[in-house]
Amino acid sequence: MKKIFLLFVMLTGLLTTSVIFTACSKDDSEENVKKSSIAGVWKRPYNDSPESVLTLNANGSFDFYVYGSALTGKGNYTYDGVTRRLALFYTSGGWGDRTYIVTSLTDTYMVLMDHNGDESTWRKN
Repeated sequence: MKKIFLLFVMLTGLLTTSVIFTACSKDDSEENVKKSSIAGVWKRPYNDSPESVLTLNANGSFDFYVYGSALTGKGNYTYDGVTRRLALFYTSGGWGDRTYIVTSLTDTYMVLMDHNGDESTWRKN
């Protein structure tokens, strides 16, 4: 009887430990990793000067402007590292929501493809 009780206590402890470690969600930390990999100030150069600047903040907000013009926009974004979709949801600027496929992403380099298949190259500042 003592052996059965000891086995029961050991199994209960093992199950409790496994439930504690598997119950903690990794979704938040995985989402932060996805956003931090794309977060930063990205510039699309044009003739030795930045043509466009896209600032992706780790909190999911963004700012966009075209250098030397009044074209600006702000909003929130989502980035899915699995599907490599970057979606920009504008709250100002009148651009309309945009979705891109990130065809290439490194610490300093990003290539975005729009819905027409046109690609643009961005460099992280």
